[in-house]
Amino acid sequence: MPGISGTAIDGTPFEWRPGSAPTVIVFLAHWCPACQNEVAELTHWLDEGNQLPEGVEFFGVSTLVNPERDNYPPSQWLRDEGWPFPVLLDDEDSILSAVFRLSGTPFWVVVNQEGRLVFWDSGQILPDDLVRLFNQLLAPAEG
Repeated sequence: MPGISGTAIDGTPFEWRPGSAPTVIVFLAHWCPACQNEVAELTHWLDEGNQLPEGVEFFGVSTLVNPERDNYPPSQWLRDEGWPFPVLLDDEDSILSAVFRLSGTPFWVVVNQEGRLVFWDSGQILPDDLVRLFNQLLAPAEG
């Protein structure tokens, strides 16, 4: 996996390099009903006192931004939802989405400790299923 750098949704520089920790990346579109559900469910789950496992990096990518659609700007939408994770801004041409071959939103990318892509797919993942996915990433390799 290549590294990713750009601008975070709060305007600060953003950089991620694979291989330092298992990582889960979720691509979110502000106008997407499934993304809206995903964000609401995960933040509600966290608000109830649940936590994601330690040792796994997690960040979002705001993509397919369209000022004519619901929940624009995405920074306000995520702030209103209480989204606690870093968010990288895709560029206006959605280059990151193209590089990762986005097939729908939300779109999940999972990279293991060695920096290898181990899972990518579109659709919602419930918080408990996300924790199981994180725990699988943290489990010692067999063999």
